[in-house]
Amino acid sequence: MPKFHTVAKTGDIPPGEGRSFPVAGRLIDVFNVDGEFTSINDLCPDMGASLAEGYLEGTSVTCP
Repeated sequence: MPKFHTVAKTGDIPPGEGRSFPVAGRLIDVFNVDGEFTSINDLCPDMGASLAEGYLEGTSVTCP
């Protein structure tokens, strides 16, 4: 599996927000933190909710 997958254009994810994308059979969230893009697994390990719908504060994501 390639290390990087193109899932969106940089303008598709506003600063301070995240979006969920299917990658290699699972959902991955991509967050725009002041123009720097980072990704995590979509599901909250505690509640199973989508972290893309959560709250981004700095570099921390809180489950919705």
